[in-house]
Amino acid sequence: MPTAVNSDPLFEITIPGKTTAYLACGRPILCTVPGDAAEMVRQAGAGLVCAPEDPDALARAARQLFEMAPGEREAMGQSGRRAFLAAYTRQALIGRYESLFGAVSQQRRAISANYGGSS
Repeated sequence: MPTAVNSDPLFEITIPGKTTAYLACGRPILCTVPGDAAEMVRQAGAGLVCAPEDPDALARAARQLFEMAPGEREAMGQSGRRAFLAAYTRQALIGRYESLFGAVSQQRRAISANYGGSS
C-alpha cells in the first residue's frame, strides 16, 4: 500500500491518518512521507520508506518490495498489523490519553498544593 505525498514540511511533524489505516490492513507499506510517519513505518518494520518527490527512489523501493519473497512481504504486513493493534486502536489510544491526563492532573494538584491553592 503506497503512502505518497509531496514534500510539505507539515508532514515532518504529522502522521497522515491513512498511515495508521494501512498498518491496520496488515499489508506492506511503501511510504514516501517524511518525518514521523516514516519513523512509524520503520519502527513497526511494516514496509519501506523513501524520500518524497524522488521518483527514482520510489522506483527502487517498489522494485525492492516486488523482489522480496512473498513471506517477507507478508511478515512486513503482519508487523504493521501488530503495531496497529498494540498502539493505535481506539482502546490503546484511550488508555494512553487516560494515563497522560491522569499524570497532568496529578502534577497540577501537586503544584497547587505547594502554592497553597486549590484546583
